[in-house]
Amino acid sequence: MQAAIDQLAESGYAGTSLSAIAARAGLSKAAVLYHFTGGNDELISEVVTSVLTDANTVMAAEVEAEPTIAGKLRAYITANVRYLAEHRRQILALTAVFNGGPPRADGASIYEPMSERAVADVAGLLSAGQKAGEFGDRKSTRLNSS
Repeated sequence: MQAAIDQLAESGYAGTSLSAIAARAGLSKAAVLYHFTGGNDELISEVVTSVLTDANTVMAAEVEAEPTIAGKLRAYITANVRYLAEHRRQILALTAVFNGGPPRADGASIYEPMSERAVADVAGLLSAGQKAGEFGDRKSTRLNSS
């Protein structure tokens, strides 16, 4: 997995093949195929799943530790930015896949469902904050600032 992440981060999606990953890992291509019988697509999918799962685990723990909605939103943003900073190679690998990978069967990019989930998470926090009275609504905020 680390060899695939490093290859994607350095060479982009187009420059990442099973042969290149195997060479980087010091393995034969057959050894890589033994573990990833679906070939390059399966390995790339596993990289995306692994990195996103790790990021979500880190971020969720910090968000859940906060007692207030405002604290949860702050934790979500700061944990996200910290993860980006501390996991540069993984983020470069994801970016390579998202920007260079083929579209899914439905025509959407591989990133769309993940992007939609992230937006829904933030929107959910904002909505919950409004319902809890921690955040004002846009209309009343504009009126009060006039």
